[in-house]
Formats: sequence, C-alpha cells, structure tokens
Amino acid sequence: MKATWTAKPEAQAHARLTELVKRESELANRGVTCPIKDDPEGCCMACPVSKHNDFFAQLQPLCETGREQDTVLTAIVAQRHG
Repeated sequence: MKATWTAKPEAQAHARLTELVKRESELANRGVTCPIKDDPEGCCMACPVSKHNDFFAQLQPLCETGREQDTVLTAIVAQRHG
C-alpha cells in the first residue's frame, strides 16, 4: 500500500519530529533516559531490549518515542530521495 501524503509532507514530518524531541526532553527531565538511545550509533527500532510494548516499564514511553523518531527521520530521508 502506498503512503498518502498531504501538502508539504516534509514540513509535517519535521513538525512531528519537533514534538517527539520535546516529549523526549520531558521524559529526560523526569529521569527517564537510555544509554542506547543516547549513543549516536544506537537505533531504537533495532534495540534488542526495547520496552515499547511493555506498558508497565518505566522506559516504555521513551522506547515508543524513540521508535517513532526513527520512523519519522527515515520518512524525511525517503521524501528527499523519493
């Protein structure tokens, strides 16, 4: 199934990324951090210890946010090359 984009999809993706970075900052202010996410070579989508599906884990919101950040960043790159 082909993705459907509305006007200025890259601008929308950047706006969403900004929201996600703010969410990550709010989590960090509450002490929710992850050394894998903070590593420049880390990738939340490929993380073997991700808690994105464990709704009782303290890291769950950060893992979910990081995975969405990875998805949005990849969409931005794809839009540039597509």
